Amino acid sequence: MHQQVYHSSEIQAWEGRWFAQQNSAYGLMQQVAWSTTEHMLPRLKQQQVKSLAVCCGQGNNAGDGYLIASYLAAQGYDVEIYAAALGESVSLQLVAWSKGSSKEVKSSPKTKNEPDVL
Repeated sequence: MHQQVYHSSEIQAWEGRWFAQQNSAYGLMQQVAWSTTEHMLPRLKQQQVKSLAVCCGQGNNAGDGYLIASYLAAQGYDVEIYAAALGESVSLQLVAWSKGSSKEVKSSPKTKNEPDVL
C-alpha cells in the first residue's frame, strides 16, 4: 500500500489555511488525531491488538498522542501513555489533563544511557 508523503512546505501551507479560518490549535490536534486513529484501527483489528502504549513528548505533537490514546481507549483498547514532562504549550496542557484524555499516564526517569526521547 502506497501513501502520499507531504513536504513540510505543503503541511505549513495547509496549517496556514487552517489558522487563517480562525480554527484553533486544539481543533487541529483533534483532526490529526482522529485521522491517525482511523488509519490505525483496521491494522490493530487485523493483528488482534488488545493493548498498546502511546509515547508522548513535550511539544504540540504530544497532544496528538494524548488524543489518539483517548480515541483508541474509547474504541475499547487498553491504552497506557508514557509521557515526558509537559512542555509550555497551552494546547498540550489542555489535551494532556482534560477529563478522560488518558487511561493512565506514566513517567519514566532517564537513566545514564537512555536517550532524551521516551
